[in-house]
Amino acid sequence: MAPTTYKSTADVDIDVGILYVAPIGTTEPTSATSALDAAWREVGYTEDGSKISTAVTTADLEVAELLDPIAVRTTKRTTKVMFAMAQATRSNLLLALNQGAAGTDTITAVEPVALASEVRVMLCWQSEQTGADQRRWLFRQCYNTGSLEIANAKTPQKRLLAVDFSCEKPESAAVFTVFPSAAGEI
Repeated sequence: MAPTTYKSTADVDIDVGILYVAPIGTTEPTSATSALDAAWREVGYTEDGSKISTAVTTADLEVAELLDPIAVRTTKRTTKVMFAMAQATRSNLLLALNQGAAGTDTITAVEPVALASEVRVMLCWQSEQTGADQRRWLFRQCYNTGSLEIANAKTPQKRLLAVDFSCEKPESAAVFTVFPSAAGEI
């Protein structure tokens, strides 16, 4: 009996997607296609899309009598969402400086947040496809733990707000949830 063939060009995805941000406690989507609450706002254009990273750290359980570990245990898991915002606005600067999701684009001055006063946010990546092909990743509690670097350079360079959001586990839910498309694509 031959193995099952699983090659499908339909499953090869090149969708950059759309990033949304909302305050902690905003009503979460319940599927890939459910409407987002009005508190969610689009982050806007990015330089190279976004990256989602989940890393697991493990430790070997060893005994003196064996060369191989008798078990491997997970000791840590970290999840990150990284992107460089191409829309250098006040609201995106507030997001990068951990001052929350709802910022406005007024002319009011912006200063760094006080130590231990960082405002966590929810992030949502959504595919640009619609209907049965739409997908979402929901991150429930995140804040920027990377450095903020803004380059001021001549054209064709643009000012970018690069961020590296670390995700924390909220009290009563998982760190993130993935809502696949109707065909199971993520």
